[in-house]
Amino acid sequence: MNVQIIGDGNITNKNFNASFLINNNILVDSPPGVLKKLKSLDVNIDNITIIIITHLHGDHFFDLPFIILHEYSKKRTKPLFIIGPKELKKDLSKLIKLAFKNRLNKYLSKLNITFIDSANIQNHEVEEGVFLSSVRVNHGNLKNCYGFLLKKDNKSLSFTGDTEMCPGLTYLLKRSSHCIIDVNNSGNHLKLEQLENLIKEFPINYIPIHYPENLENKLSGLSNIKLIKSGEQFYL
Repeated sequence: MNVQIIGDGNITNKNFNASFLINNNILVDSPPGVLKKLKSLDVNIDNITIIIITHLHGDHFFDLPFIILHEYSKKRTKPLFIIGPKELKKDLSKLIKLAFKNRLNKYLSKLNITFIDSANIQNHEVEEGVFLSSVRVNHGNLKNCYGFLLKKDNKSLSFTGDTEMCPGLTYLLKRSSHCIIDVNNSGNHLKLEQLENLIKEFPINYIPIHYPENLENKLSGLSNIKLIKSGEQFYL
């Protein structure tokens, strides 16, 4: 598996918002501006077959209407699967109405889009030999937030979405060799001290994401941490 980091930052800093691409065809989260960012990285958006939305905060899914517009303008015919919380389709419809007024049905009806509730993703084969499972995580009072576990042969990649310390997070860490992990270090997110303790308990490979700029030097000094910037890739 290969992973390209599209953004490692959060909505308030200069680094692009947390988003990444797996095997060139699975996009995880669509923060504002991700369509432009993908184009700037020469990513062929038409090759994306699955979009995973970890939770319904605007900095993780507000660019979905523009991805849909892009694919509509390209007369896309191949299927697009969008995995996310059960409320995603309804919330996306509201966004598209705001963005494009009465064109909602025109855009959605012309594309072969299937919405899948994250809760139903358990050992789901997303491509040959690659299996995806969802795990609920805690992120404040927001319902239906998910992390995911992706497995291929003896390799396993987890990604937490926005999370705080919770059973879902430790479940993912126990079962993965690599984890793309939220370390926003504030509010309803994982804190740096908590990450340090997790590294001791689960000494796997960690790729921090969604972190503030002032945390970068501290993160780079930790064991088992690899900082990967926008546009860069890693393999497992």
